[in-house]
Amino acid sequence: MRVTLNDWVLDAQGATVGYALFLGSSLGYSGGFAAHGGIRLIGMHVNGFVCCWDATFDNPGGLALAALGLTVKEELLFQEGFTAFGEINLRSAQIGSVLNLDGATLTNVGGTVLTAERISVGQAILCREGFTAHGKINLTGARIDAVLDFTGAVLNNSDDSTLTLAHLRTPSLILRPVTAPKEVDLRHANLGRLVDDEVTWPTVLRLQNFTYEILDEQPALAVDKRLTWLRRDPDGYLPHSYEQLADAYRRSGREEAARRTAIAKQWHRRTVLHPANRLWNWVLYLTVGYGYRTWQAALWLLALLAVGTCVFDHAHPAHMVVTKQPAPPFNGVAYAADVLIPIINLGGQDAWVPRGSALYWSWVLAGAGWMLTTVVVAGLTGILRRN
Repeated sequence: MRVTLNDWVLDAQGATVGYALFLGSSLGYSGGFAAHGGIRLIGMHVNGFVCCWDATFDNPGGLALAALGLTVKEELLFQEGFTAFGEINLRSAQIGSVLNLDGATLTNVGGTVLTAERISVGQAILCREGFTAHGKINLTGARIDAVLDFTGAVLNNSDDSTLTLAHLRTPSLILRPVTAPKEVDLRHANLGRLVDDEVTWPTVLRLQNFTYEILDEQPALAVDKRLTWLRRDPDGYLPHSYEQLADAYRRSGREEAARRTAIAKQWHRRTVLHPANRLWNWVLYLTVGYGYRTWQAALWLLALLAVGTCVFDHAHPAHMVVTKQPAPPFNGVAYAADVLIPIINLGGQDAWVPRGSALYWSWVLAGAGWMLTTVVVAGLTGILRRN
């Protein structure tokens, strides 16, 4: 069937269909269904399903299908060679079961091929093997009760291509296309499970306030790779993105991955700090790993203890003045520990006072000791981790 009228070639706005609406090969026509112009099904109620198998909706640059507020109690099927030139608009539609676009080809170069803002789907939206989109896809605010699946899809990756999933709500999102758009917008989306593929990560990812319970990685990705995934967000430092990833790792039992993510969060945070705070951020990273690697402080203490021992052994006896009689035997290790660690008192500083360069070294070591003690206490009490 070929329809060649201008404007709306089929206008069924507000109509009610008792059970099924066929706009495809199931009508019995060998050539399928071809509409050259827009189809308007705004506000239509279908008490069964809609089938558009092997159909062609042809309205380049315009609305190939305007079905805003469409209600379908069962399935909406765009399969078996369905082709559209122009925009498919399903804004605020309600689909009781499945919106199936497996194998469909949608083309609207420079524009949007599928608009389904605030759509509600009882089970799934399927855009799997053979689904091809030459244009933007907008599913802002969609509510899908089971899964949104892009396995094997071909998504246009031109510079202006976008897959918008902002404010999406679904238990499962599978983002494993053959090719991905340049940008995927997941801001404020809420998922139970995210399945994706490093090979087809988009160039730009918008992840502000994006939440998910499970990262389904098969096989599990190295933490560094997932951190580069976060860095694809052009909005820069977003603490929530790191916290969300760390929480997902903890739920899956990957504690070391969670710690590395938390450290990466603080390291990225330095980009928004003033110079003085940036310097302190660097010190915290080197000394205690922002409170997640307090054992690093022990390494620093050992290194400084070795330096102090060499300095004070070299300074004794010419540059070490006795201030207490009788003076105990001098021990460079004990004296360096006494200077370096503020919470102990071995009596060395009460009996000996350095002079010359050894005095300056004692000041450096004492300051370093207080700093290390402060950051270790802060790390152990969780102050650094909270900030």
